[in-house]
Formats: sequence, structure tokens, C-alpha cells
Amino acid sequence: MIGKKPLIALMAGLFLLSLACSGITGTSRDSDSEDSGKTSGEPTQRPAEGEGPSEPEEEGKPTDGEPEDSGPSGPGTVKVGEVFKNGWFRIVVLGWTDVEPTDMTKPDAGNKIIAVDLTAVNLGKDIHQLYEYNFSVKDSESREYEKSAYLDITSSGYETRNIFPGDRWTGSFGFQVPEDSSGYTLVMKEDSSYNFDRVLVEMDTGPGLIEPPASIEGEQTPDIHPAGEAAPCGDLTVQAEATQHARLGDFYLDMMPPGFEILLAELMIKNTGSSDQALDQSGLFWLQVSSGRRYGESFLAESVGRDEVEGSFFGYDDAIAAGETLRGWKGFGVPEDLAGPWIVFWCGLLESRESMDKVEIALP
Repeated sequence: MIGKKPLIALMAGLFLLSLACSGITGTSRDSDSEDSGKTSGEPTQRPAEGEGPSEPEEEGKPTDGEPEDSGPSGPGTVKVGEVFKNGWFRIVVLGWTDVEPTDMTKPDAGNKIIAVDLTAVNLGKDIHQLYEYNFSVKDSESREYEKSAYLDITSSGYETRNIFPGDRWTGSFGFQVPEDSSGYTLVMKEDSSYNFDRVLVEMDTGPGLIEPPASIEGEQTPDIHPAGEAAPCGDLTVQAEATQHARLGDFYLDMMPPGFEILLAELMIKNTGSSDQALDQSGLFWLQVSSGRRYGESFLAESVGRDEVEGSFFGYDDAIAAGETLRGWKGFGVPEDLAGPWIVFWCGLLESRESMDKVEIALP
């Protein structure tokens, strides 16, 4: 039989243990609640190649904290051409067009693909992105469609969607809708983690696109270095030496979107630092124009261009020694009538996937 004193001690011990567990649980819950309402203000964490979360919704989650004037973004419904603020962006929808099916872009039976174009300016302090899953499309019968579609264009790469603070981005999102649908409305979905309100953009005037505004509030003028000038970025300098259009044979023509070609750019990169660097070129370069549209590197460039230029193409595993200068070519898929592009080099990505260091250089 247990004595009274041991019994009392045992009961007291159990009571204290219960309080401790309750305190631990309560502290954890309170901490999670506080963390969910705050963000670090640090630059967006960039997952390493082949790493990071498997769900696309986790990519590029903002860490900018509350944007200034972060309350309701204004009217719940706007029209094509009207600029509205939502979260870290000012956005204007430019309209929609039908997408011709290709080998890469094929809708399901009974569906068609429409491309919705928009321009966005990043008002935050970090790099942010927009993706198809931020949007859906409604038709005149109020049916909502969320299935996105791959668009067979060269500007749809992941890296080209990184919008730096003060930069503008213009791009296209593809959606599958029934062939007999009409009267479309673009829905920007509510998302508390992105500070997005639900906004409806009426696009019921039929297919067609307007030009982006010449300027949008909060946008910063690009600092474009002249062609041939060494533009510093960290321990590197980059300059553009020459450009050339690559000739495509019939075999490669079938691999390019209609109306696109390959533009080759010769670049000179110098390591001005005191240590060697791995020069992983993948995704660090793109071309941009004043409308905000971007055009990424083409995997066909070296195949079609290596016999047409002097020198070699940059490789994806190049290294550059301290004090060394490398000269080579990069190729980009661009529209045949592209005017006034400049090259963007995200140089900070070489050392840190958090960095916002970049340079912009005019092409010869």
C-alpha cells in the first residue's frame, strides 16, 4: 500500500508535469501564430538546383513583410487597361488571345487554350514572382477554370519571372477553357501569404492585346550600361561585344515557336576578385525590352551557332580564375521583329541565391 506522503508527492509531480507540457504546447502554438503574422524581411530564398519544395506553390514565397498601404487594393472588379494594386504589385491586364496548338501546346479534347497577358511592377524590397496558380479564368456563365497550359514561347523560363524591386515584367499565362466558352474574366486569387486580395478583371471584349503603359507608379528606370562598357557586379565585370542572328535550318525551324529566331550575343566576363569562381551560367542571363517582356536562353543556340561565330559558347560548368577574362557567346530565342533589347545578368546568383545583384547592358 502506498503511503500518503509518497502519494501526495506523486500527485504533485504529475500536476507539475501537466503544467510543463501545457506550457510547452502553448508556447509552441503562440510562436507559430506570431511567425505566421510576420515575415523576415530578408531576400527571397532561392532553392538550389534540384532542391526545394516539390509543390510549385512554395516557390518564391514572399518574405517582404507587409507592403506599404497593404489594405484592400481597391475595387474588386477592374477592366483591361486599368492599373490596380495587389500585394507587392501594381498590375495591368493587357487582354487575351487564342493560342494555336503546337506539338508542345495541345489542349485536352473539347478545350482550347487562351493566353492572358499582363504587366506587373514589383513594389516590394525583395524579388517576387507571379505564376499561373495565382490566377484562374471565368466565362460568361460564371464557370471558373484553373487548369493552366504550357505556352510554347521562349520567354516562359523560371528565372525570367524573377521581378526585381522596382522592375516591370510583362508576360503570358495560358489556360485551358471549353471551345464554346466566351466572355472571359481573369481572377486574381486571394492569398494571405502573398497579401493578395481577390480581384476580377473583365476581359469580355473579345481577343486582342493593348500596349503596356509607358510608366507605372513605383517603377524604377532601368540602369542600362552602354554596349562595350565593363559593367561591374560584385567581383565580376560584364560587357557586350557583338551580336549576330543565327541561321536556322529546316530541322531546327520545327523546334522554334512560329515567328521566333535565335539572337547570339558575344560577352566578355572578368573576375576582378582575389579568388576563383564557378561560373554556372544557367539561368543567369535573359534579354529584356522596354515593355517588360523577357526572353531566356535557347537550348538550340550552340547547335545552330557554333559554325557561324568566332570563339566558343559559354558552358554551364565554366570556372573563372581570379584576374581571368572569359569571352564567349550566349544565344536567346526572340521574336523576329524584336527591337531594342538589352541583356540582364543576375550576377549575384553565382554566390548566393538570395542576392539581388544584377547588371543591365545594351547590345551592340
